[in-house]
Amino acid sequence: MRFSFVVVAASVASSVVASVSLHLSPAPITNGPLEPATASWSDLTSVLAHANGVSRLFRWSDNAAQDGDEDQHSLSNILASEHVLALKPDLFHQSSGSLVMLVAGLETNEVPLPVSFTSTSHTPLSAASDYLNHFIELISSEYGTGRANMISVSSVCNDNILSIPGVSRLVLKKEAAVATIPDSATTSLKSKLKEISKSSYVNVKQTFEKRFGKTVLKESENVDKMFMVEMNFVDALSDALGKDSKEMLQPHVQGFLSDYFSVSMTRLNNIYEVYGKESAQFQSSAKVLKEVVSKVIDTFHNLYPEGQVQIIALAPSSNSVSKRDIAIPDLDRRLAVVNPACPLYFQDCMTLNSNCSNHGTCTQMRNPRNSNQTCFFCSCYTNNTDDNGELIIGGSHRKVLWAGPQCAKQDISADFHLLLWTTVGLTVVMIFVVGLLASVGSEESNAQGAGAGKKKED
Repeated sequence: MRFSFVVVAASVASSVVASVSLHLSPAPITNGPLEPATASWSDLTSVLAHANGVSRLFRWSDNAAQDGDEDQHSLSNILASEHVLALKPDLFHQSSGSLVMLVAGLETNEVPLPVSFTSTSHTPLSAASDYLNHFIELISSEYGTGRANMISVSSVCNDNILSIPGVSRLVLKKEAAVATIPDSATTSLKSKLKEISKSSYVNVKQTFEKRFGKTVLKESENVDKMFMVEMNFVDALSDALGKDSKEMLQPHVQGFLSDYFSVSMTRLNNIYEVYGKESAQFQSSAKVLKEVVSKVIDTFHNLYPEGQVQIIALAPSSNSVSKRDIAIPDLDRRLAVVNPACPLYFQDCMTLNSNCSNHGTCTQMRNPRNSNQTCFFCSCYTNNTDDNGELIIGGSHRKVLWAGPQCAKQDISADFHLLLWTTVGLTVVMIFVVGLLASVGSEESNAQGAGAGKKKED
């Protein structure tokens, strides 16, 4: 079985930017430490594309184009470097497995692999997280049918890619995990993911301390709680794959590409922003993150001894960074003809419907015009949400039902019918009462008139 495991650990705070480094394994065999090479995001994209067999994403360096030096950080030089050749000797080599990690909040020397490439630019962590999510989407859309298993776990708050066709995707929200699992997934995988999702939100601190020891983090603090939920989930998933991978994963079929896994860990940087780097909360949390990262690598190597590992590390830095030093990673995404009546991909649906007006999300369902076709349509929320789709806590307890193809309108039909028929009912009652009183008054008048007309008999 071929296995590709992508672990994404990034921050979602757009105000914080981080320097970038790339760590590769297997590393070159040398007598001493090999100095890391300088690379741009274009270079890093080419390395990731080369390692994961996505040659369409090869990019010539931005630096080469800007400086006019064709040799400086050129694609050929990058792919011919000792770091990359140790990882993948030639263009057609494919290892039994590939582990890609994006780790934020750890210094370069704290990453458990030697550094291969460094970047002088700084990158918003939310942009780096989106970059990896788009990479997963491209892998799925272009190569998904050639992979037996694709799993993604994310806790990125501003990530709108909640569902990707063919990918078992878990998004860790504040209150629960949102799961979209394709029918092709094994029964064991479905049940295990649901079990881990449910248990990660129950007795959070107790579970965390059972796995990692005593902690200064508090379950009552949302930032602390979500970090513990994230670590509990990833650690439990690593244990499950290490013990039951044969039952959880589809068997590899000859001709299929590597299985593809993605785990996004974002919460350490929230700890950094709230408490600071020197705080006991951040120091203890960073230690746990390093432990989880090392455990995931060990689990991977136990399954695939000859597998390759790639870690993109983003170290937190101060906000006082010159704008000209900030680099936004991007992927050349192929433009496809999208049928607005039946979007075939989640992101196409979200783009066409303006993210469902932040009052819903796109889900895959049967096309009402063609029962043999499945499309993505907006499924509107029934919670009381604001314009950003966030649940209003402490507000009105009356649930708001959003409606329309883009979830842009409030469905007030129930309120309208209640008001309409209440008004009609009251009107009917009032007419009946008035008519009844009128008839009673008429009878009394007739009775009095008849009595006055009688003659007195002697």
